[in-house]
Amino acid sequence: MEVYEEIKKYELILCSSSPRRKDILKQIGFDPIIIKSKFAEDLDKSKYNDPIKYVEDTSFYKIMDIYENIHNINNNSSNNLKPKILLSADTVIICNNKIFEKPLNFENNVKMIKELRNFQKNGYKILIVTCCTLIKILINGKFTSKKFKSISEIHLIDNLSDLIIEEYCKSGEGLEVAGGFKIQGKGAILFDFIKGDFYNCVGLPASLVFEQISEIIND
Repeated sequence: MEVYEEIKKYELILCSSSPRRKDILKQIGFDPIIIKSKFAEDLDKSKYNDPIKYVEDTSFYKIMDIYENIHNINNNSSNNLKPKILLSADTVIICNNKIFEKPLNFENNVKMIKELRNFQKNGYKILIVTCCTLIKILINGKFTSKKFKSISEIHLIDNLSDLIIEEYCKSGEGLEVAGGFKIQGKGAILFDFIKGDFYNCVGLPASLVFEQISEIIND
C-alpha cells in the first residue's frame, strides 16, 4: 500500500510509553519511535463542562511537550533531519458525565468498578473515549496538525457481583489503567458486549489512526 512506502520518509513518533499503543501501531504496519511526554496530565477537571474536551486537551498538551522539544532541536541543528509525524493519545472512561481515569490501589479499583456498575444499572452508558492528536513536521519547519477521537460503548455483565469485582481487582491488572480494567486481559470477564472499535478500548483506534496518518501524509 502507498501509505507504507510514504511513511518510510518520516520518523513516526508515538508520544506515549504505553506498550498497548505501540503494539497496535506495529500490528497495523507502523514502527514508531517511542518518546514519552513529560506532560503531567493534571488538568483541572472541574473547569470542563464537557469531559471529552478534557481528554482532547490532555492529548494536545502531551504532543506539544514533544513537539516543542523537537522544534528546538531542529532549530539548533545543521543536519538534514527527516520529517516527522507525531502521534499522541489519551484514553479515559466516561459515565454519567464523570471521568474515570487510573486507580492507584486495590480499594480505589474496587470502588471505581462498583461505581460504573451502579451507574449502568441506573441507565447510564459506559463510554471509552480516546482522543488523538497528529502533527506532521517538515524539514523546513512547516507543520500540519489534526485532532480526532473514537468513542466505544461497553456493557458490564448484568449479574456482576461484588465478589467478581473484588477477585478481578486482586489480580492487580486494573491498576493504573483507565477505568480500572483491561478489557483485552482478565477484565474481559466483566463485560458482555462492545459497541464500537475494540482497539479503541485497548488504547488506540487502529483503523481510524491508519486513516488519519494516511491523510496527514498526503496533506
